[in-house]
Amino acid sequence: MHSIVEGIIGGTITVTNPEAFSSFFLQYPDNPDLYYMYAGLLKNNSQNQSAATFYGKAAQISIASGNLIKGIISQAHKWKLSRPSREEIESFFSNLNNFNHHNHSFCQFFTSLSLSEKIDLMLNLDIVVIPSKTIVIRPGEIEDSIYFVISGEAKESYYQLLDSKSKSNAMPSRIIREYDNFGKAYPYSEEHKSRSYIETITLMQLAKLSKDSLRELCQKYPRIEQEIIRLCGIRTDSVIPTVEIKLRTSNRYAIKAKMNVEVLKPSNHASEYSLSGFSKDLSVTGVGFIPDQPSKELKESLARIIEGNEQRRVSASFYNDNISLSILGELVRMQEIVESGRKTIVLGIQFDNMPPNMQGFIFSAAKIFS
Repeated sequence: MHSIVEGIIGGTITVTNPEAFSSFFLQYPDNPDLYYMYAGLLKNNSQNQSAATFYGKAAQISIASGNLIKGIISQAHKWKLSRPSREEIESFFSNLNNFNHHNHSFCQFFTSLSLSEKIDLMLNLDIVVIPSKTIVIRPGEIEDSIYFVISGEAKESYYQLLDSKSKSNAMPSRIIREYDNFGKAYPYSEEHKSRSYIETITLMQLAKLSKDSLRELCQKYPRIEQEIIRLCGIRTDSVIPTVEIKLRTSNRYAIKAKMNVEVLKPSNHASEYSLSGFSKDLSVTGVGFIPDQPSKELKESLARIIEGNEQRRVSASFYNDNISLSILGELVRMQEIVESGRKTIVLGIQFDNMPPNMQGFIFSAAKIFS
């Protein structure tokens, strides 16, 4: 019987008659997968109300056993079929706090979200089941989803791609387990070729978040975007290093205002680079500036300037249609970041020393330009 249940969950055995599940429930009353699959069968037979009930049962058992991901997806399927009351929603999320699952990174990510963010994320996750000893992805294939492991194990080996058809020797591998994640769909504005070879060791259940769903969530909820970056350990693979020359000594505030920055030549202070963009953050001592679509050549040139500690002078201007404010300073750092789903750079500009009354004026002016 156990192998039959595994076959049903793994998809190698198909059950089309809902009544056939009754004997399985008697043998395995606490198996959430059976309730989840039975609910799906009922849904396919247009028995939506009964399906919602069994999705709810699957969610209840999953969460009681400590499996948050399976629980929230099952509950989301229930809510898709049967619109919940406010009381039911609040009760469900309140019960989540009674279980010791906060040591997992996904759980910390999920519980950090607001109520509306949690619900929208839940509604965009789907369960995918992959049999054992199955290749999930190969090096060079295009990745378009992020996967969160519900159960099972897989082995991931890393490769350095040489071109679209070849690869070098494998780099160290890892075992992917419950609550781990893999797959790359962010930044969602870019195409991602896999550097991994992933093969399941056992039957795996995964929660899939597609690139299209990720894009919609990130554009609607900036906090989800930032938490996804943190959760998945997303880095920007750059041709230039992150450069930090001077430490910030004052608080910075998120103020987005139009800017022009002139990078001046050291010899005669004539303009060498003229950049348009906007401010990322502002303090009394400097500003973080994001240029519009910087080229690879510009990034490399600015990196050489900063790495060489050339003390390059800049003129930073805030502006709108009628007025502009220019401040002299120095280019002190550059860092690659992800902004609105795309890779770019932020330049750190340190202002020249100025009287306290001028510092306050800069803040007031920048808010006008924002």
